Amino acid sequence: MMRPNGIVDSIPLGTKGLGSNFQILEIAYHPRIKDLVFVGTNNGLYISTNNLNSWVQVEPGYDFKELAFHPTNDSIVYTYNTAGSSTSNFLLISHDFGNTFTLSNNILGNNGNETVELVTSPQCEDCIWFGSNNGIWVSYDKGLTWMHYNSMPTGEFYDISIDQADYTIYGGTQDDATV
Repeated sequence: MMRPNGIVDSIPLGTKGLGSNFQILEIAYHPRIKDLVFVGTNNGLYISTNNLNSWVQVEPGYDFKELAFHPTNDSIVYTYNTAGSSTSNFLLISHDFGNTFTLSNNILGNNGNETVELVTSPQCEDCIWFGSNNGIWVSYDKGLTWMHYNSMPTGEFYDISIDQADYTIYGGTQDDATV
């Protein structure tokens, strides 16, 4: 496991309260708050405030595969859940360090796709980039509204990245190379 300080070690996560029938889908250390870790599973979203020594479930059910952090406001956390969830076309947004979440506005055209990527940038603090099998969306207002960039040929995006210098969006697609 890669720690925020760059040291790689192997820590057996065990279940420590997750139950016995789960999959860990995402582990995200908060970039600026020591020991604050989010664990996305197929049984909900968990938070650890002591570097994975213990954790508490903050959102039940479904698959939590993607997390992102506001680039300057430490209390704002973004996540996405999938696998049949009624919220699979929305981001879940926390304004209290991940303790509670509210829904963003609908990401129209996503159609419940499960393969997603979230990206934030310090050069555009209120922006969230959302990539899925159906393209790329950008919110310039922390998820209140979404703009679908549908002028490019799209495929199944499995990763997106933003060039911080000029806001160029790069996306890795399945079977179609990079756009």
